[in-house]
Amino acid sequence: IGLFLVFSLLFLWLFRRECRFPQAWLLLPAGIVILYSLNALRIASLLLIGDAGFKEIAKGGFHSQAGWISFNLVALAMS
Repeated sequence: IGLFLVFSLLFLWLFRRECRFPQAWLLLPAGIVILYSLNALRIASLLLIGDAGFKEIAKGGFHSQAGWISFNLVALAMS
């Protein structure tokens, strides 16, 4: 969420002439809520993957890869 805030504030600053203010400020809480929901889904799926017997996948790289994918999707949708 912190990385999203830095990215979105930098984006809003750099493209302030193209953005419609004050409506553009609504992207910040919307993005935070979406990222929080995706993070909860990621943790739940991590537990389900580990419980299904794929502990190496759960420990290996699923957690970080799913986090970067969700961040990139939300940041791209916001911009």
